[in-house]
Amino acid sequence: MTTRVGQYYTGKGDTWESWRMANMMSSQNKFCLYFLFHILKLSLECEDTPTSLMRYTVSNDKLIQFEIEGNIVVITSESILVQVDLLNNTKLCNKMLSISYRVESLWFSAGNIREIEIDLLKNQKVGDHLHITGGKIKTIKKHTFKDLEVSVLGLFSNEIVTIEEEAFVGLPFVSLINLSHNKIEWIHLRSFVDVPELIFLDLSHNNISRIEKHFFHFCQQNSLSIKLSYNRIESVDNEAFAGSRLTTVELDLNWNHIELLSFGIFQGRHFDTISLLGNNISKISTKFFDQHYDIDTLDVNFNHLDEENFEVLRNWALENNVSLPSLGNSRGVKIEIRVLSIFVALLVGKLV
Repeated sequence: MTTRVGQYYTGKGDTWESWRMANMMSSQNKFCLYFLFHILKLSLECEDTPTSLMRYTVSNDKLIQFEIEGNIVVITSESILVQVDLLNNTKLCNKMLSISYRVESLWFSAGNIREIEIDLLKNQKVGDHLHITGGKIKTIKKHTFKDLEVSVLGLFSNEIVTIEEEAFVGLPFVSLINLSHNKIEWIHLRSFVDVPELIFLDLSHNNISRIEKHFFHFCQQNSLSIKLSYNRIESVDNEAFAGSRLTTVELDLNWNHIELLSFGIFQGRHFDTISLLGNNISKISTKFFDQHYDIDTLDVNFNHLDEENFEVLRNWALENNVSLPSLGNSRGVKIEIRVLSIFVALLVGKLV
């Protein structure tokens, strides 16, 4: 008796293992076909996209500028800065670029750009800086920024909501990524892969609401400055840094909605600075003061801490050699006192 399994056949006497292997091979083939179709579809989408007029300025090492218009950005000599206004184009594709000579800094004014082709700038000669700003980009897709030699990557002031797995991969020299002023809600655990020199990540002015377990898993380098100010963060999981190799951190969580100062997140690494200015912290857990932390500076100004909590925090900081910059400017205490003194002064006709 012969049984058909996908495109494979098992004859009489075949075992369950041979059937399982055949079925697995069939699944693998299906996956490969799907993956190939997906890649071809992405390529065809860009191939079928007409390229409209662009306006760009080229500045060379002699500070001479050339203003050019065309459907393709053509660079025929080494340049310090190339600024491209993409005008009415809605997709940023490799076919729009012919950069045969090294460009130190490439800056796109994205305007109406909604999508970026994967493997952007493949086989293009771009040096230190790449910026794509002011567009309507919603998603940074897998392998969008792959195998580039840039050191600074700016994607600020777009409309980015989602960053897919391996959106940033194989960037051996990148030291700064700026994703500020977008609408990012979450970061995939593997959004950033093989970025060993990354020392500054700016995610400020976004819509991130929680720092969950393994949030910083992508940080596989030793030190990093992370800017998360002006988000909607309400809580920070104690294991946010679980899986990370970071040993030295500068963490900016200013002007969020954090209510409780947790303690687990601060363990296991050195913090140059932890900034929690302008949150909703009204109480610090007693467990916080029972732990040992390696913190140089902790800023909790403009929160809702009462004087009792301040006093405990001051004593703890003194014992542990932690700097508390201008401690006392609490929204719940000092600001109200200052407003009251101004009001009284106005009543008596004399400003103190």
